[in-house]
Amino acid sequence: MTKEGIEKRTNMTKFLKQVPHNLVVTMEMKKSGPVRKIKSVFLPALIVVLAFIANRTLSKGYPLYHIIPNFLLFTPFSGATNFFWRIMDPQAKLTAPREHKPLPEITKEEFSMEALEK
Repeated sequence: MTKEGIEKRTNMTKFLKQVPHNLVVTMEMKKSGPVRKIKSVFLPALIVVLAFIANRTLSKGYPLYHIIPNFLLFTPFSGATNFFWRIMDPQAKLTAPREHKPLPEITKEEFSMEALEK
């Protein structure tokens, strides 16, 4: 520091010592305002959404841990979904293979305006 800088600093210190302390205004950082309001709205909304998802999962007969790989599909870690599904192996928990009903076929003769009018 130069000699002038030191003099200015000492002059400022002398000035601050002369100011009565009851006239000094201090500023403190408080956690309030829009950030706190966002947290107070976001957290309950997140809990409601998670409860809704958990309720739907349980009502369909699936365990709650099936939410994990489905949730990972919407994150940057979607590659981990395959790993979790191999661990859980939902296909092994099927009770019996299901037979699909055959779909009725329409022949060429039945697919005409005359046949549809009947």
